Amino acid sequence: MARSRMQLGTHGAITVTAEATIDGVWCTLDKHRDGTWWTLGEPDKRVQVDGPERWRARTVVRDLDGKNRQVRRYAPTKAKAVTALTVALRDREAPSATTIGYRPTTTVTDAAALWLGSSAYADLAERSRDQYAATVRNHVTGSQIAALTLREVNVVSVVESWLQAVAKTAGAGAAKTARSVLSNIMGAALRDRAVQYNAVRSTRVPKADKGSTSKTRTIGRGKSATVVKVEGRDTARAFTKAERDAIVAAADGYAGAKRNDVADVIAFMAGTGTRIREALAVRWEDFDADAGTVFVDGTKSANGARPVHLPPWLRDRLVQRAKVKGMTGVIFASPGNPRRPDLVIDKERPRDARNVTRIVREVLDLAGFTWATSHSFRRSAATIADGAGVSLNEIARSLGQDPATTARFYLARNVDTSAMAGAL
Repeated sequence: MARSRMQLGTHGAITVTAEATIDGVWCTLDKHRDGTWWTLGEPDKRVQVDGPERWRARTVVRDLDGKNRQVRRYAPTKAKAVTALTVALRDREAPSATTIGYRPTTTVTDAAALWLGSSAYADLAERSRDQYAATVRNHVTGSQIAALTLREVNVVSVVESWLQAVAKTAGAGAAKTARSVLSNIMGAALRDRAVQYNAVRSTRVPKADKGSTSKTRTIGRGKSATVVKVEGRDTARAFTKAERDAIVAAADGYAGAKRNDVADVIAFMAGTGTRIREALAVRWEDFDADAGTVFVDGTKSANGARPVHLPPWLRDRLVQRAKVKGMTGVIFASPGNPRRPDLVIDKERPRDARNVTRIVREVLDLAGFTWATSHSFRRSAATIADGAGVSLNEIARSLGQDPATTARFYLARNVDTSAMAGAL
């Protein structure tokens, strides 16, 4: 009965033989029962020797192109020869029928580039592609694993050390995304037989390093860099009207917000309570200057699509923006790249919310509101309106929610309740 073929990428049994030189030629040895060593051959042609000068470990590998190849390693002892062959089999770059190009010695940077150019990446949603490409750019390229090979990085402790560094500098959310990206890369390498398993799947997603209670963040670069003290996020807190106005003024005075055309976005969220993605999707045809309204096409709930009345100061601001920017496409179109004036701006396509959120974060930090997020404008709009006596139903309609959700999640929970005691 014929022997079955080995599976691709596997090897057969390891055989070990003793060798010694006779007249400068390596010969295979055989050990007799009396303990003496002889060369192989006819009895009258055998030569007795003192013992093995080296050991040869050998096996046959069936490579990924379907061909069988012998792999040998030599060492002074039998055990060392087996160890040398085992290491060689692990580290060996086998001939492959694949055209993708992952190899055990491919660096993580090169593997990431291969994955970003693959059909698996192209099939992802546009938002996911943008997020993963940014993760490669910010947390893979130039990182502590960038120059490691796939074989070297495919160790749980190595991956977790890198993820912890990402969590420390960018937060647990960024570390979670980084883990997904590297797992996809290693998964592609696994399918290409460049690695034998995907170690990333066995790693834990680290939490952000809390460190000391006094943290700082550096905004900007070089001489213009500013260091601000950072507080923890407070999702129960809202801006007062004066604080909200101070943030809008800070955005107007911040060069980064002007350069990236984010000041008007902040003013819009502050004056309407819209989500950041809702604000970025509003079009000029949705704006009625005469009525002082804008139609927001929300998508998170059945109440999401709604008209929103603008405060006079915001209505005037949009009228002024229309004079400068024109009234085609989305209201908050991309400002473009000043270093690439040849690029045509697509005013029909909403901007990437992540890039805008980054500038909003800088404005909040510079204004002294490190506890807040872009969503704090939404909670603040509800709280300010509630304090002015606006009904809960009207607030909910303006935010595109049902009243129960607005009351539960969007009215600040740290407001003064002394009036309640006075009424009682």
